[in-house]
Amino acid sequence: MHAKKPTDDLRLWIRLNRYHIVAVGSEECVNSIAKSVVFTSKKSWEDQLRNTLGVDYILVASHALTAIHNVVFAHTSILPLLGSIHSDAVATGLGNQLGNKGGVGIAFTVGYTSFAFVNCHFDAHQRNVSKRNGNFYRINHELKLSSSPSASLSPPNEVSVAPLTSGSPSRDGLQGLGRTSVNRFSMPSVVNGVSAGSKRTVSDLFDRVFWYGDLNYRINGTRRMVDTLLLRNQYEVLHANDQLQREMKAGNVFPHFREGQLNFRPTYKFDKRSDVYDSSSKQRIPSWTDRVLYLSNDKLHDIELLSYRSQTNFRTSDHRPVCATFQVKFSATGVAESLQSPRQSGKPDDNLVASQACSIQ
Repeated sequence: MHAKKPTDDLRLWIRLNRYHIVAVGSEECVNSIAKSVVFTSKKSWEDQLRNTLGVDYILVASHALTAIHNVVFAHTSILPLLGSIHSDAVATGLGNQLGNKGGVGIAFTVGYTSFAFVNCHFDAHQRNVSKRNGNFYRINHELKLSSSPSASLSPPNEVSVAPLTSGSPSRDGLQGLGRTSVNRFSMPSVVNGVSAGSKRTVSDLFDRVFWYGDLNYRINGTRRMVDTLLLRNQYEVLHANDQLQREMKAGNVFPHFREGQLNFRPTYKFDKRSDVYDSSSKQRIPSWTDRVLYLSNDKLHDIELLSYRSQTNFRTSDHRPVCATFQVKFSATGVAESLQSPRQSGKPDDNLVASQACSIQ
């Protein structure tokens, strides 16, 4: 967000009352990076999101690591289904201590299915592909997000209600009960000196994982080449040279994760308040640095991607925000009525939750 509070109408890209869960990740939010070391709450940004979403949404949890911020809201219709809420952060900046780079995770259960939402900011610069891969494995390995059920667990035919003591929950989120089943993939052994084989990684522990943010992967090539390909709408060539897609296909990062088709223009880097790509002396290569990836830890792949887009009219930053919308299956008994879409009439589908994950840089 380039250390600026957005002045653009957030309703342009957050479709109100269409989603049960709204997760928003941002970098360089409100305060400068230096000030963010002290002012980590990002209350102003959260208030703006809350005011945009309105009274039908409740803050589930928020967590900040210096300039990296993650926040999740839930529609009031699913509050009885939420539980086991946790959040944590891992720094990957200088010496793995500085929080200008790293990841912030929020996890909870919906019914008996566990969800994890991770916002991150990876190493910058064209050449640092292996460092970015290492950022993923370190964050995935070191985030401490429990998917365990609460000490008091409801019988399978009941759903515990998350207690609300006032109109809004505490900063740590709603406290409720939950339960999860575990089906896991294995991970590669070592990447950039980071052990990736632990059975306690985020991508192993949770049934549904959404990973988003400024991943900072670039397009291989020259500025002139990329400009020409964009002018000719030759996206297939750009996709073939996208570092993240190449690394995922090679099995070097984000194993088993999926991503929608990149049918929008590269989201970085733009001149201030402009649709012109970097005209400075650095002439940075336009790239899809801002991404949303997802993982379903079962054989059914119970996450359906409904849309994946960039909001081109949002010009606060030198990035453009990206949003992905999903329909997600979860495990619960007798809760379909609670999951009726806010705008849906008639009988809802059983055990489906609509979610939106957005990354704003």
